[in-house]
Amino acid sequence: MEKIILLSTHEKFSPKTLKILTGIAGIAFIAQGIWQIISDNGFPIQQVIGGICILCGAGYLFYSATSFSKKSKYSSKVKITNDFIEFKTGFFSDAVRYYWQNIKSIQFGSYRVIFQMEDKEQSIGYSSISSVSKEIKDTIREFASTKGVLVI
Repeated sequence: MEKIILLSTHEKFSPKTLKILTGIAGIAFIAQGIWQIISDNGFPIQQVIGGICILCGAGYLFYSATSFSKKSKYSSKVKITNDFIEFKTGFFSDAVRYYWQNIKSIQFGSYRVIFQMEDKEQSIGYSSISSVSKEIKDTIREFASTKGVLVI
């Protein structure tokens, strides 16, 4: 069994809606850049601004395609499986994996999970909205109960 939860930070829009809106913004930037370049009015700075708009638009499209997908290696998410819990808290951050077999107990804080391992305590914080944080904690509780891990 596996569950992936995106760390959404927006209360009103779902990740799918944010993906669409960010993609539209990227397309708008690219269109603006192309318009700046083809409507040559003799000012070279207009060509530079057009190029910058196109680059920004491409960045928005990349961000849209990678940040709001459960399958992307760049998206912020929590992945919980029968073998491990994995947190990826930012676009450029590495994923941190905790194996169930090494976890003695789990404690929850405000947007934080504290793992008592066999030899040390490890803590990880994340940014999200309250409903997603509750879903993360409920899912961890559910998996922990099947693994015999104490949740404090």
